[in-house]
Amino acid sequence: MSGENSKTGMAGTAERIREFPRHYGPECAAGLSCLVFACLTHAFRWFNTMYQHDALLVNQRDFGYQIALGRFLYPLYVLTRGKIVSPPFVGLFGTVFLTAAAMLCVHTLKIRSRLAAAAAGALMAVTETVTILAATCLECFDVQLLALLFASASAFFLLRKGTRSFLLGAGFLTAQLALYQAYIEVTAAVVLLFLLRLLLENERPAAAVRTGLRALGGILAGGLFYGLCLRLLWKVFQSETITASNGLTQLGSITLRSAGGRLAHTYLSFVQYFLRSEILHRQVSAALYILLAVFLIASPAAAACRGRIRKGNALCCGLLVLLLPLALNAVAFLIMGEKHGLMRYAYVFFPVAALLFADALFYGKDTRGTAGRTVREALLCICGILILCHMGYAGQVYTKKALECEAAKSFMTRIVMRMEETEGYVPGQTPVVILGDADENPVVTERGGFRFTDEWLVRDHRMAVSYYQTYELYFANILGYRINLVDIRNVAPYLTLDEVRKMPVFPLPGSVRMVGDTLIVRLSEDIRPQELRPEMNIRY
Repeated sequence: MSGENSKTGMAGTAERIREFPRHYGPECAAGLSCLVFACLTHAFRWFNTMYQHDALLVNQRDFGYQIALGRFLYPLYVLTRGKIVSPPFVGLFGTVFLTAAAMLCVHTLKIRSRLAAAAAGALMAVTETVTILAATCLECFDVQLLALLFASASAFFLLRKGTRSFLLGAGFLTAQLALYQAYIEVTAAVVLLFLLRLLLENERPAAAVRTGLRALGGILAGGLFYGLCLRLLWKVFQSETITASNGLTQLGSITLRSAGGRLAHTYLSFVQYFLRSEILHRQVSAALYILLAVFLIASPAAAACRGRIRKGNALCCGLLVLLLPLALNAVAFLIMGEKHGLMRYAYVFFPVAALLFADALFYGKDTRGTAGRTVREALLCICGILILCHMGYAGQVYTKKALECEAAKSFMTRIVMRMEETEGYVPGQTPVVILGDADENPVVTERGGFRFTDEWLVRDHRMAVSYYQTYELYFANILGYRINLVDIRNVAPYLTLDEVRKMPVFPLPGSVRMVGDTLIVRLSEDIRPQELRPEMNIRY
């Protein structure tokens, strides 16, 4: 009997696997599209080392730093998958998490059209946040995309009824914040789009309000639990808070006086971003984003005029559309600080929102008229163009970064040769201070045609080494050269020495010399390391 039951169970499992594509067609379309476009766009990155910027942390050991940033689950995940950052391995894990997140978002938002779901999956795979993350911060690529998956799971459970779903939603939100805080915008975006879906399906606004309040309560509960865990861990590990790195640890008090300015900053930065998009063909993409915005604003009103939804629903849709920039740019409101490409993943839900509207309003037997089909096809074409622009942007970024890595090998090898030629220098023993910025060195040129973006993580770098602490990582992990680099916290006294300030800039004679028992290397006119420049606002 037990053997028969086992065979029956196996047969049932096999049958469920075979039936999965039929029952979950849009989800499968989103997952397959996400997987294919992720491979097409990022495969070059997975099969080239290109270690630079933060990704020079090939062997991840900065667990105390991550806890100080508020990412206390980061070390646990790294210990599980291994400390060594291998591009194919990290790329595989990250792509799996990304694909699962795309499928979960499509399922949560109830997108029924396979083409719309496939377009949403492709957009989630090629968006510039994924490109910038892979190009500059490879060591946390899979970590951040796991946070994306947790954010998607949080929204999925918070939008379901029941105490268990509420607790699971709040728990996944806590886990997401403990990996990478900025992706809380993804949870907010999916929740808001789901509420719009309810209204477009002619649900009563009161039902949408109840759903939204329940989800908001889960977000607040998860955030509160995260804050309590973080305070406890900071106390246990006696960790110093780092307030300037991509998270909510910079969260400041929001007063009535500051709320207006924060709102203005949030909306203005959101609009400016889409009018000056990071992807290729800015003018074309800006025009397409304007068309999408017009569609989001006008389509509910048009549907109300045709009697497809209630006028009250159309009005509520309009109000929620106005809240969409706040949801997608919530971190800018919360921290009122710099927000860069690694923190903008939720922006992808702007075009996804247009796909959702078209699916809700123009999909089904009662909406298969010529006008509805035309709108759906036009939106798919717009998303297709945006996808191609994102893919082209990724190609340019990866090419630029590959060239920067090649240039750094030559530049840093020349520095090693000059160091070893300096009398009194003992490799691995003599303290070394590297002053200035390699990107500002006069012999390091800007490559023609590659200043194509406003994103500083891409635009402002010409070399694989981008700040003081990456020098030691580059010597150790790339060149395999032992260097006794002076800690950044002990560099400031050297900046005031007259003999240091009078040194010429590398590669001129005298740009590498012994000052006392320390070897000084001057790379640029401004001798301050980036970490010590006031405009960087980095605290240690």
